[in-house]
Amino acid sequence: EPGPSPRGSLKVAVPVALTKLFFSDWDWQWKAPPTARVPREIHLARGRALGGSSATNALLYHRGAAADFDDWGVGWGSAEMLPAFLAAERQTRRSLRGSRFHSSAGSVGVEDTRYTNALSALFLQASQQAGFPMNPDFNNWDTPQLGVGRFQQQTLRGRRCHAASAYLRRATGRPNLHVQTDARATMVALDGDRATAVEYLDSSGERRCVPVAAKGGEVILCAGAVNTPQLLMLSGIGPLTELAAHGIPAHVELPGVGCNLADHPAVTAGYTVHKRVSITDQMMLPGTGVLNP
Repeated sequence: EPGPSPRGSLKVAVPVALTKLFFSDWDWQWKAPPTARVPREIHLARGRALGGSSATNALLYHRGAAADFDDWGVGWGSAEMLPAFLAAERQTRRSLRGSRFHSSAGSVGVEDTRYTNALSALFLQASQQAGFPMNPDFNNWDTPQLGVGRFQQQTLRGRRCHAASAYLRRATGRPNLHVQTDARATMVALDGDRATAVEYLDSSGERRCVPVAAKGGEVILCAGAVNTPQLLMLSGIGPLTELAAHGIPAHVELPGVGCNLADHPAVTAGYTVHKRVSITDQMMLPGTGVLNP
């Protein structure tokens, strides 16, 4: 992991502190380049810590529409993916525990938010007056996604529940597990079409190599939707034209690497209010545009 461990960091643990994670050392700070339709760079927030983006994101527990998975084809459809979601989920809302779309047996905590701003309730009321239906559960695939409602959060007892806290922390005592932070993987070494080692830079910038120890062992890449295809291409796996453009020797031609990213851009709308009732008023130092430290 190139970043640090988030254990003990209040900025990671406390949901309201998420704004302090963007454009910080916890964030890769990638930028999507300008395009013909969007002629400017857009911040692409990606977590740089154990737990990846689950340690830095907005905590919303939202799987997406069933049709999104069905479009991926055999093996990735909503019917195949639902058991995996249920195995992970630790649902705390009692009214959802009996739903076939929820489970309380997993490790990833899912809770209702403990804080609701007064403007949130007014927004939901106004949206319904405008004709939008109330949706109490965006993860219920038996009902349309259209509507307004409150998201649940990926938290446990009010603290962010990320991949490292949910799964890795309890496994750290295993004798066959070694976790290395401040170490950035630079390539997967190949012998033909088989991975033999992983090269990385340690905290001092020294290049190191970890061989695949056991016969039949494997290398699993889980660097996220941006860094995983980057690591594959740095290893010579990807579209030949893209590899050649960067002077990377090709080992395996795989045209789809680095293509077809489907992200969910966020659009925010700001309004001026004349009473100190907004969440922004509570997060900022009075009379300034500076976040309260």
